[in-house]
Amino acid sequence: MSCSETTCTNDTDDTYLIEAWQHCRVVGGTAETETPFNMVVRAHETVPVKGVECPPLVIERSDTIGGTDTTVLRTEPTRISFFKAVHHDPDAPKVRTGSAG
Repeated sequence: MSCSETTCTNDTDDTYLIEAWQHCRVVGGTAETETPFNMVVRAHETVPVKGVECPPLVIERSDTIGGTDTTVLRTEPTRISFFKAVHHDPDAPKVRTGSAG
């Protein structure tokens, strides 16, 4: 199981869940954020790494009259980093969370 910036290749007989981070930077700036995402790579499969959309960076500050001043800054993708690959069985029973429904 190996991943690059553009593809993940699984040369094994198992399915893996890849845990990764999409790094995003404020357009024209240096502030960076991270957004987690997962992808499944089945046995003997190569899949493209697409990442996820970068959300805007929202900054809220108190203004002088007791309200809130909100600034929304656009962000753009900079890179993807991979955290780990874990064996994934899509047919395994789901873990109960204890919540109703």
